[in-house]
Amino acid sequence: MKKTIIILVTFCVFSSCGKVNVYNNDIWSPAVFINASPSVSGSLPQAGLHVFIDTFQKSLSTIAYRGGSGYISSSPGSRKVQVRSSIDLKTNFIDLGAETFTSNKATTYFIYDTLSAANQKLKTIRLDDNLTIPDAGFANFRFLNAAVNSLPLDITFLRTSVTPNDSITVTNQPYIGSSPNAANFSPFSRKLPLGSYTIKLKTAGTQTVLVTPATIVLPLYSSIYTFFAAGTAVGMPLSVGSIRHYP
Repeated sequence: MKKTIIILVTFCVFSSCGKVNVYNNDIWSPAVFINASPSVSGSLPQAGLHVFIDTFQKSLSTIAYRGGSGYISSSPGSRKVQVRSSIDLKTNFIDLGAETFTSNKATTYFIYDTLSAANQKLKTIRLDDNLTIPDAGFANFRFLNAAVNSLPLDITFLRTSVTPNDSITVTNQPYIGSSPNAANFSPFSRKLPLGSYTIKLKTAGTQTVLVTPATIVLPLYSSIYTFFAAGTAVGMPLSVGSIRHYP
């Protein structure tokens, strides 16, 4: 029996909402594109990104810095994937000639790194998305440090909606590097109890807070997130981004 899945992908710098995407999970191969590049941060000449698959524009709106495209459905097979400037829709920051799309398999293209006069291409890592519904009362998440000039980071999730407060810390997360292993970063292997959180980025192994704490409220239902660090280049400060993959 064919089933229709509705996925809400929310771009949050802990405040904004994103897109609803519908696809038939017996046929389509969905992918979400996340912009973690401070070089494409909302100012000219690189104001944002658009996704093209087999030369057709697939993104409905500009993918801003720390934003996501929402899941974009493609038919299975080998596809040419390009991520272009939102200014001229021609300049390719990502140009992938033969990407395999598989029925009922969701993925994330995580776009990062910086542009320069000598380098006009960004980097991307393609992650497998296991959208199995989390345990009741919990959110599953993964974390990537895409802040190119940062030292290793600890990210602390301080739950403020309970008394006394409790916390979970992901420790010693270095910059993911120029050739990261997708298998190491794909799993949504960490869990957070639902609630309201203050999120702190700290120098690994210390209590030195590097970013003014951000706040996020996890929905009252099981959910799936990608959290990431970005910035520390081209004048953009260290910051935290979040994409909600489900629901």
